[in-house]
Amino acid sequence: MGDFESYGQHYHAVQDIIQRNEDLYTFKEAGLDQALANFQDVGPPEHAWDMLAPGAQHQQAEQEAEGIISDRNIDPEDVQHIADLGDDRTQSRMDRNAELHARYTTEAKKSSLSFQEYRQMMRALNAKQKEIVAYHRQWCKETVIALKAQKAPPAYCLFISGPGGVGKSHIIKVIQYDTVRILNLSGSFDPEDVIVLVTAFTGVA
Repeated sequence: MGDFESYGQHYHAVQDIIQRNEDLYTFKEAGLDQALANFQDVGPPEHAWDMLAPGAQHQQAEQEAEGIISDRNIDPEDVQHIADLGDDRTQSRMDRNAELHARYTTEAKKSSLSFQEYRQMMRALNAKQKEIVAYHRQWCKETVIALKAQKAPPAYCLFISGPGGVGKSHIIKVIQYDTVRILNLSGSFDPEDVIVLVTAFTGVA
């Protein structure tokens, strides 16, 4: 203990040094304590998919409980059939591209709106939805200008999120209609070209 009469005196004398050394190896201590407290109070966080598609896991659980979830497992026979198609050397690349184009065209036209439906949906937009649609229209117009000048289209940055029923699908349908209508003005696409293809990367839509 050196010149100190007790361990307590020794600790108080070097307390500041100990704290400085501890700070060198302790990061975000308050945040870690808060995370531990949250875990103990409310349990583990939601599935990581909810970071990409909020509410998707909850929606899928409800669908499974109601017995309306589709089986996405691929039958082994289908896998073999796909492999056989890939090995078919007699089918030309042009034929395969034409087949894919036909499939995508069919999917793209499934969700296309009539002009009357489009007008009704536009009238039903709220202020925030109109702001999103206006942003998208401006991008389409700038893209048409870029395509006519044989330049690269501007970057597109738009993320729409929210729980079920807030109007995400409503906006997507309007955006799809606007995209096809405006980009066709560029003269860069043939009438049968698939300009927009709506997909669901999470498998839940």
